[in-house]
Amino acid sequence: KQAEVEEHVRVGVTTMAKPLVAMRQTALSLQFVMRHLPLLQEQCQPWNLPDCAYLSKVQSHRSLGQRQFLNSSMRGILVDWMAEVCVTDFLQPPSVLHAAVRLLDCLLSRTSVRRRHLLLAGCVCLLIESQEARSRSGEASGEESAGNARAEQDEGQGRQQQGNFEGGHEISVRDIVFITDQQYNGFEVCMMYNIIISRCKDALCQRAPAPTALDMLEAFQGPERSSATESSVSDSSFPADIAVEARALSKFLVGLSLLDYAMLRFLPSTVAAAAMSLTTATLHHMSQMQISMTEVGDVVSHP
Repeated sequence: KQAEVEEHVRVGVTTMAKPLVAMRQTALSLQFVMRHLPLLQEQCQPWNLPDCAYLSKVQSHRSLGQRQFLNSSMRGILVDWMAEVCVTDFLQPPSVLHAAVRLLDCLLSRTSVRRRHLLLAGCVCLLIESQEARSRSGEASGEESAGNARAEQDEGQGRQQQGNFEGGHEISVRDIVFITDQQYNGFEVCMMYNIIISRCKDALCQRAPAPTALDMLEAFQGPERSSATESSVSDSSFPADIAVEARALSKFLVGLSLLDYAMLRFLPSTVAAAAMSLTTATLHHMSQMQISMTEVGDVVSHP
């Protein structure tokens, strides 16, 4: 019995390779989870998770009637329009769009919205998230300025600090009235603003904003590096010339997921991880195709 146990316990170089790889992968996974644990915990809070079946519960024909109920196509059209307006007209960063879509889903999960007011709700969500982004940027800039002011007081030097919000002009009620071709007046915009604040106050009053899929993607990928030798861990599997393409493609896929109502059933971290996996598979397949085409070209040019 002891000899049999020793025979099973004894491992060689070849049989020990797989357990070592598994142990290393487990250690890397634990480090990854611990590094992003606050975001992973915050995304699972009840006030940050919209109901993934609100179209059949809150926005159904039973509660709104046959002519007023909403479906996934209407939501997709609205999100597509919000993306175009956010980037081209309001000149806001993509983070505002992702947060506004999350707030819109939160609103539709908690109260019935008629078709006529659906466009208004999307615009006001952009307005609220733009204000939230500017306020958070102002707080971060103020803390940074206070810390630098204390250091400058010791050194006897003065410097001027600027905010890190890279958005366009501040969205106003007049902008919403104009962008909707005066379908709504200022009073209706303010009424919808109050409705969203009252219905989603538990999600908006949190100290830390709810992470979106774009936030999780940027956290997973790490900060962008200026030099090819200082690439992040997520981009280490790509050559230096396509690491930028990997980031752009993964962000495009995460943005594309906003249009699909069925993606609400997945956590933001799951959407971000799926976008990174699909990006990796796509770019590696393209690189293999380029190598194959180069080999075919060499054979054709040198018969």
